[in-house]
Amino acid sequence: MSADKSRIRRWAESGRLQPEQVPVALAVAAVEPSPQQWRRFLERFFLFNGGALVLAGILFFFAANWDALGRFARFGLIESALVLSLAAAWRWFDRPAGKAALMAAGVLTGVWLAYFGQTYQTGADPWQLFAVWALLILPWAWLGRSSSLWLLWVLLVNIAVPLFFSDRGIVAGLFGPHDLPLWLIFAFNTLAQTVWETAARRVDWLPGRSGPRLLALGAGLAVSLQTLEAVLNPDTRSWFVLGLYLLWTAVTVVLYRGRLADLFMLAGVVFSALVISTSALGKFVFQGDGLFAFFLMSVWLIVCSGAAVRWLKAVYRELPHE
Repeated sequence: MSADKSRIRRWAESGRLQPEQVPVALAVAAVEPSPQQWRRFLERFFLFNGGALVLAGILFFFAANWDALGRFARFGLIESALVLSLAAAWRWFDRPAGKAALMAAGVLTGVWLAYFGQTYQTGADPWQLFAVWALLILPWAWLGRSSSLWLLWVLLVNIAVPLFFSDRGIVAGLFGPHDLPLWLIFAFNTLAQTVWETAARRVDWLPGRSGPRLLALGAGLAVSLQTLEAVLNPDTRSWFVLGLYLLWTAVTVVLYRGRLADLFMLAGVVFSALVISTSALGKFVFQGDGLFAFFLMSVWLIVCSGAAVRWLKAVYRELPHE
């Protein structure tokens, strides 16, 4: 609820505004969506959900009729859907329908690559599938000016990196004998987040905050896991990792506390700091009495969580509300 809407409600409850004046006050303050805004939201909501359901229907169709379809029939169906998606994207290039069609083409490219590799047994590693997939849709993302397609490209890179370092899956690649994958993911997502935040001020097709928040989530998760490892299993590089984490935390708080004003980013930093600090405290206090350690950690969590909530609420009251 915005600050203006809360203020109007308080005025109505105190009698400063009559009941029949409340709708007029809400309209003047522009705190509720207009009919045009509702229409635009519903159009995009149903468009992208419909596109997602069509893609899901194609995947389920293949799963249900896999044995009944021949090799060329399978290729033909996938390629037909891909060509139709590209044709729709070309026809409605600058409209939401074109963006949704281009996103569908990007997903179907991966479906085609997976089926091609399974049919002809190319011997390619799993990371190569995602790397080639990302490479093929990169021109579409560049020319299509679609934020959702850029996020798909970023996701593919985030999957390909750990798979490159391990043939046993993404988790094994992230938590393997070396920590390079996590550092690469942190660097890549941080760079992508910086580029996104900078470009969003110059272009109009990067609306909303979902993209930067997802990128920050990926970067924050990577650096937090590295810091957690450094805290629980310290070595000669632990101080460097801790210093980098503190630098990332400080930059994020300064940037999203004042200039960009994003409470989600601040809440993510607070959660990360709580997890790491509690883990560090647990490693220190569990050297002795276990009951006392649990008690001390519980007190620490209660106090820090309460302080964090109070700080986030204070920040929220200072932020501009639309």
